Amino acid sequence: MSGASATYGGRVVRVIDESGCRYGPASETRLWIRQPTGLSDNVLLNTTLTWMARLPKDMRPMVLARCYPRIANNIADTWRRVARCEEYLDTLVVDRRGNRTGFPPDVALELNNLRGFYAELHPNNRSGWDLLGTAT
Repeated sequence: MSGASATYGGRVVRVIDESGCRYGPASETRLWIRQPTGLSDNVLLNTTLTWMARLPKDMRPMVLARCYPRIANNIADTWRRVARCEEYLDTLVVDRRGNRTGFPPDVALELNNLRGFYAELHPNNRSGWDLLGTAT
């Protein structure tokens, strides 16, 4: 993944070339323009790699991690907070805005599989950590 700077809306932003994650014809390149928010946008964090290693092999979101490391980092970060993680996974698989293009099919499949696996892990929608937050 390479990055360069550009001006967008009067602000300097990073242009990320996702050519390592092409979908469609080989000549097609996806360019994403976003405001830089931090290192975790384009690099998998060690905590994310550890989280992925603990998942069953068939549940590891390998394409997601390669093409969308920021999202993989966010999932890993929220994994132990059941309500928050389920909400985040839902926002990734369900378009509530009505104007999103969606993920490529292999990434969408990984996200759907991961969401189903997570629901099996937490059938009551709660973890011990969630219960601690509601104790009075």
